[in-house]
Amino acid sequence: MSQLPIARLLPALLVWAATPAIVHTAPAADAAIESKTATVDGQKLHYLTGGHGPALVLLHGYAETSRMWRPLFPRFAESFTIVAPDLPGIGDSDIPASGLDMKTSAVRIHALVKSLGIEKALLVGHDIGLMVAYAYAALYPAEVEKLVLMDAFLPGVGDWESVYNSPAIWHFRFNGDTPEQLVKGRERIYFEHFWNNFAADKTRSIPEAERVAYAQAYAGPGRMRAGFAYFVSFLQAAKDFAELARKPLTMPVLTIGGKKSLGDFLARQIPLVGTDVRSVVLENAGHWVMEEDPKGTTDALASFLTGASAEARPPAKPAADTSKRVFSQPLPNVQGQTLTAVLVDYAPGARSERHRHAGSVFVYVLSGAIRSECSATGPARIYKAGEAFFEPPGSIHLVSENASDTEPASLLAVFVAEDGARLSTPDPAPQD
Repeated sequence: MSQLPIARLLPALLVWAATPAIVHTAPAADAAIESKTATVDGQKLHYLTGGHGPALVLLHGYAETSRMWRPLFPRFAESFTIVAPDLPGIGDSDIPASGLDMKTSAVRIHALVKSLGIEKALLVGHDIGLMVAYAYAALYPAEVEKLVLMDAFLPGVGDWESVYNSPAIWHFRFNGDTPEQLVKGRERIYFEHFWNNFAADKTRSIPEAERVAYAQAYAGPGRMRAGFAYFVSFLQAAKDFAELARKPLTMPVLTIGGKKSLGDFLARQIPLVGTDVRSVVLENAGHWVMEEDPKGTTDALASFLTGASAEARPPAKPAADTSKRVFSQPLPNVQGQTLTAVLVDYAPGARSERHRHAGSVFVYVLSGAIRSECSATGPARIYKAGEAFFEPPGSIHLVSENASDTEPASLLAVFVAEDGARLSTPDPAPQD
């Protein structure tokens, strides 16, 4: 990739300064699953529960209900008290008059959990359920011991718009009176698109009994509109999550993706919002990881929830390889200020620790691609060679890393700061 020589760049900156077969069977311990309801803030929330031990809260995704978690009960109820709610507006939970969004739903689910006398929980979410789960963990970090996010993405974080704006995922914008009329009475046909086309193999996707149950659940009065509302809320979620991400999660987080779906997208996205992240990508699964690869999914969950294996942990990213001061010049027309240029080289996959800079900083990417997030300038994004960004005084550099695990990258950081100032100071994430 071509680079702009530093010697040519500095004068301008001075101016600027002045797969096996899967058979679905009914769980043997189905009788141990209790179906209950609780009224929280005037709204009825339905949930499945069973087992004993630490609390394990399971949040389902779109085109499903809490029913999706039934196959987990036989294995996990021996070690955990499972609480699997229907999200507000979906299944047998009430449809609230307002607030069908990720953050508000997280508050409601948290209220349900607290009403059951649960002080701390392990949290698992799939699809839109992972968005609610992330909001829950970010809002109440001291009450979440571990977090699992399964095959979707977080609006407002990193390169999320590449998924949100994908032409193949048109349903994010399919809502309103006309779509509701088109789908009414055809709920099964509509959902077959997701169950079949988002699977690695549609014959190993959602079982028939579940297809019937889910289609019926969303066919009730107001149910499809409530489901659509979660997609309508994505832009609000993007704003909410960008704000929540300013305080990184510190509890252990596991991402599970289907290789034939979004693959490692979550694995690349969640390190932008968490400090202790590991990931699993299921080779022969699409979006419906629970149904397409039940063994792979439950094994990954069991390993992580009961004490994650070392195999699931990615290697820690090293610090930035080298940082070299290449130019320093007192500004003749600005008393007490110095312009300093620093060349930073990143090995593949390398990153800098969270830090704070003195004065103003102009950053120009010389080669490769740099993922960066500054507290004063919004969500993380990737800057490629030839692109630049600015960090105002007092801001915190939350993320600065090579966006590639295979290619090196480099940048030139130009500081305008007080004479003799320390240009970069570590700024660790706050602890709860």
